[in-house]
Amino acid sequence: MLIAGHWLIAFLPVYRKALLHISFIGGYSLMTFAVATMVILTHAGFAKRLKESLWSLRIVAIGVPLSLGFRVASEFVPSLYFALLGIGSALWMGTALIWLVSMLPYLTKALAPQEFEQSHNAMKHEILHTSEGSVC
Repeated sequence: MLIAGHWLIAFLPVYRKALLHISFIGGYSLMTFAVATMVILTHAGFAKRLKESLWSLRIVAIGVPLSLGFRVASEFVPSLYFALLGIGSALWMGTALIWLVSMLPYLTKALAPQEFEQSHNAMKHEILHTSEGSVC
């Protein structure tokens, strides 16, 4: 979505504001949730949870595109511009709040320095020795 938003501006410059939101909401926002989830879980000692399907990321995967859809739609329905902006922003904030609440239990946990180092080294070893070269 990052690249799509910027490329579309070249072809539809009149919709520049809406198309930039494809990059920001659809690209950077999704990346931020994904990276923050990974950092929080690994630093709390729950790296193995990253291999599971996390309900909080499912909510993000639904809420962020819905939010983006309302934001982009606002450009095409001027009579509902502010209502659509409000719905889109409320959806994004609600999604972010649900994600934050799901991460709160992990934010209050911290590994001892030695445990963290062991966990960090184990994760590096796993990444370096994965047959396909990635953990995903």
